[in-house]
Amino acid sequence: MRIFYADKKRGAKVKIDNLDDLWYVFQIVDKGDLVGGETTRSVRKHELQDAKRIKLFVKIEVEKVDFEQFSPTLRVSGKILVGPEDISRGHHSLRVGKGSLITIEKNEWDDFQVEILKRAERESKKPQVLICAFEVGKASFGVMTSQGLKKAGEFREPISRREKNYEKKKEQFYKDLWKKTVEVMDGLSVEKVIMAGTGFNSDNMIDIVKPKAYFDKVNDSDWKGVLEVLRRGTIKKVVASSRLELEESLIKNFLEHLEKDDGLSVYGLKEVREAGGAGAVKELLVMDGKVHDTDIKSLIKLVEKGKGKVHIFSSNSESGDNLKGFGGVAGVLRYNYK
Repeated sequence: MRIFYADKKRGAKVKIDNLDDLWYVFQIVDKGDLVGGETTRSVRKHELQDAKRIKLFVKIEVEKVDFEQFSPTLRVSGKILVGPEDISRGHHSLRVGKGSLITIEKNEWDDFQVEILKRAERESKKPQVLICAFEVGKASFGVMTSQGLKKAGEFREPISRREKNYEKKKEQFYKDLWKKTVEVMDGLSVEKVIMAGTGFNSDNMIDIVKPKAYFDKVNDSDWKGVLEVLRRGTIKKVVASSRLELEESLIKNFLEHLEKDDGLSVYGLKEVREAGGAGAVKELLVMDGKVHDTDIKSLIKLVEKGKGKVHIFSSNSESGDNLKGFGGVAGVLRYNYK
């Protein structure tokens, strides 16, 4: 996400760069907000003319926001308040997707909403995934960033099948390749890597790097192999898993404290609000379907006032299902306040 501005006075103007950006925008747009963006609408200037779809800028007073995880668009529906003079002020759905430039205005911005946008921008600037396409003796690296896929070097350690101790040298190559891969990851500050080998090479690498990598198979160990991984869509799955892994870690921590009965896990709106009022909430876990509720927004403000962190869970994830079983809102505490 690219932020042109984001503050409580002016609102926000942002450009959507990827699927995760839509997820972040969905979390902050509420009913009654004003969302502006470019759209198309069927227009007939004269009764005898056929209607034509034209591009125009509109600003909508939000009535409903629809978004499904992994969907390529966010749909914002409501009444048009601002637009060309010759366009009727009826209801319209603004579709927001990759490349969209939108403005968001609110009567009141919460701190966590501004922070969500800034977090989205920080995340989009990070290199997302490293790809290593390889076979015995050589490998090619590519790194996926918010600006696209870029070359990240090569690794060569020629080995001939005719050599003595070929199997031993092959195993050593796998170890050397993984060492080089870790060096590239550290140099680029990348946390995720896809090891994509030709033939059975991926299978042979599993015991060396598991569970520190994702695996795929390719037909080439050069740049073509890196592009093959990109076209297959493996990167999207890996990037999506990063957020899910965080959710899994948070819900696991919550459940562990609950099982210990040490007073550091609370759930349900009443209990979490009480802990928030005592300034005891360290991590607030909230289902995405509840972030627009008035009571939940009030709770989020309370937790933020106490320097707690807010985490929004996807309703389509396993961790989200677990959280749903506890009323969709839970907290991990700094201390037992009772």
